[in-house]
Amino acid sequence: MPRIDQRGFDNPSDDFLEAGAASALLGIKRATLYAYASRGLVKSVPGDAHRSRRYLRADLERLKARHDARSGHGPVAAGALRWGEPVLESAVTGIDARGPSYRVAASSGADLFACVGAALATHSGHRHGGTCDRVEAVLAEAGHPEQAATLVRERLRRGEAVPGFGHTLYPAGDPRTPPLLEAAEHHAGRSSRRRTLLAIVEAMRKRGQEPTVDLGVVAVTAALGAPPGAAVAIFAIGRSVGWIAHALEQRAAGFIVRPRARYVGA
Repeated sequence: MPRIDQRGFDNPSDDFLEAGAASALLGIKRATLYAYASRGLVKSVPGDAHRSRRYLRADLERLKARHDARSGHGPVAAGALRWGEPVLESAVTGIDARGPSYRVAASSGADLFACVGAALATHSGHRHGGTCDRVEAVLAEAGHPEQAATLVRERLRRGEAVPGFGHTLYPAGDPRTPPLLEAAEHHAGRSSRRRTLLAIVEAMRKRGQEPTVDLGVVAVTAALGAPPGAAVAIFAIGRSVGWIAHALEQRAAGFIVRPRARYVGA
């Protein structure tokens, strides 16, 4: 496997502030700033003047965000995200179910391959990226468009879920799904698998359930004639750019994410 140049990963560009500007940013006295630096909370390097120091802006901004979070209304919820710090700040994207896994890996100093591996492990779960596999299984179970309504009715009668519907974050409908269904329509031709999937969508919509992005990805792979398992792989490839960006961001943050447990008794 070819090696990837990770010099930028391990040695991000530094942006430093003089002591006066650093203290003003945090709203603290210089003595407090020096204490932060001695405790390793802020990286410092020699300045231009004799015995002066310069302080890493990223560390300063992280401390400011920590203080702002603690003075606001979200410390408890935020603490649950960062496990030991008030919040998992990100300038990249929202942090989904995979986020803690690869950010924990990145915070420990793991390389990019390990970070992406951690994300893939979480992505494979049947409640997340693995939902694509479950949608493909239901598609195979239906077999033909004419059987879609019967499949939906019988599954719901037995109390079984129909995967690929009802995203908890988008109760009115997943906004990522319509473009995927349109793309599937454009490339489908006479694909029986796509028509079967759309028949399942129609049956579920009659029951007030909208399709999720997982079903949308399966619709595209079905239209293209891709084999089973392709959808979850394509989903992961699309997500991998964000995973890597998050891993780079977490490594630059310079602290270890430490999960906590709360003992509740035997």
